[in-house]
Amino acid sequence: MAARHGLKAGWSFDLTNVDPDDGKPWDLSRPEKQAKAMKKLEDDEPMMLVLSPMCGPFSTLQSVFNYPKMQKGEVEDKVRDAMEHVKFCLKLCLEQYRNGRLFLFEHPAGAASWSMKAMQEMKLLDGVQTVKFDFCMLGMRSTNDKGEDAAAQKRTQVMTNSNALAVLLTEAQCRGEHEHAQLLGGRARACQEYPDKFCDLVCQAIKRELSTVKWRDKMNDCYDITKTFGKLLNIQEQLDSLPTPPEEDILADLYRDSTFVDDMSGRELDKAEAVVARRKELEFFKKLGVYTKVIKQPGMKVISTKWLDVNKGDETDRNYRARLVGREIAHDKRDDLFAATPPLESLRMIVSICSSNQNDINPGNNFIIMSNDVKRAYFYAPATRPIYIRIPDEDREPGDDNKVGKLNLSLYGTRDAAKNWAAKFTEVLEQAGFIKGVASPCNFFHKSKQISLTVHGDDFTSTGPEASLKWLEEEFKRNFDIKTEFLGPRNDQSQEVRILNRIIRWTSGGLTYEA
Repeated sequence: MAARHGLKAGWSFDLTNVDPDDGKPWDLSRPEKQAKAMKKLEDDEPMMLVLSPMCGPFSTLQSVFNYPKMQKGEVEDKVRDAMEHVKFCLKLCLEQYRNGRLFLFEHPAGAASWSMKAMQEMKLLDGVQTVKFDFCMLGMRSTNDKGEDAAAQKRTQVMTNSNALAVLLTEAQCRGEHEHAQLLGGRARACQEYPDKFCDLVCQAIKRELSTVKWRDKMNDCYDITKTFGKLLNIQEQLDSLPTPPEEDILADLYRDSTFVDDMSGRELDKAEAVVARRKELEFFKKLGVYTKVIKQPGMKVISTKWLDVNKGDETDRNYRARLVGREIAHDKRDDLFAATPPLESLRMIVSICSSNQNDINPGNNFIIMSNDVKRAYFYAPATRPIYIRIPDEDREPGDDNKVGKLNLSLYGTRDAAKNWAAKFTEVLEQAGFIKGVASPCNFFHKSKQISLTVHGDDFTSTGPEASLKWLEEEFKRNFDIKTEFLGPRNDQSQEVRILNRIIRWTSGGLTYEA
């Protein structure tokens, strides 16, 4: 299938293939075969590595029908060998990840192996996603009780660092429109081979990833194609300012006769900078998989979207932001969708607490202020109900006429987005040891770290000893993409920060707060 797509075909190390050096099958439970497989991976540096370790020992069928008939030691040996196989596959995944390449780890959705500690740790790596799908939607077949050809559902889960693949597989969900063959009595063996439709989809995803890499390679002469995705993490900020990639040239035509106005102030914006801001937003949408394109079905309530363009800086120091927001109109009052914002006194109290904790005999105990801005905060909160949006003109492709976007993440402008985000940041803070305020759920306190904190939307403002705030910054980084500023007296700290569009300054005479 790779060759059909114009990709360079790879190789397969599997029990069904033999090692040409000794004529023996590729039994990856043997150390010498593992070493050869790792060496081959290091030498060839494949763009995509697909891994499907043995799943039988982890299956529900084994637990129900076979294990009760076996001796305890025999069961333990069988599971132990299978776990070692999984661990080796994860080692190969990690090798791909560390070198900026792609992997696809596939296992049945109900396999007990997903609960292994090594598996859980792999899932936590930045950019790694898990997706469940039904193989019957990708061409998998078997025979039913009558010996007739039928769809094989085989609920499956994959773990991958390919966002394109994760997005495509999200759509492969069985809608119950056909009968399934029960995978019992040996009929599951027919499902050990990947159907063409699945292979085709994987190759499509790889081509999407490669097209992005090739464009970035062309625009950045320091780029090394063998380390593409690894380098991308280091030069992302530089790439953000590059011209639009070829596939996004549609924006030039779309906005040819357009003017841009700040939705907050009403002032005209620089068109070129406003378009760059919108491109960044679209790229973020695609990277995170904010929505999945699905066929529009009868009864779907579809909401429209609109762009909000804002200069978060001023005319001297411009900071253009663009947000694509949903237009979900509130026809009724629903308290369950309410999300609080703190009173302005909360910010003033943070400044007051900081000012009141100065001149300690140990300078490390003096308080400073930390400001954290979470980038595109709502996207960290999964959608909690089915919401469908009209696909924006900037993302329309051939074949999209009868499709809508099903939200995977919370979108600005939908009624419960703020509530979902509040639940997310509250969970993160409480797990870190913070206590939520009684008068306002947007205020938090950490007793042992002496941190007072207030949250207004996606802006976090906190005060406490510097070491405590550095600890909190790392907690945020583990969960969100953030921009951080420290307000303090030293030269390596800012003496002026903008919080909620108000200037707070650190002066020799104290803290000043500009209205």
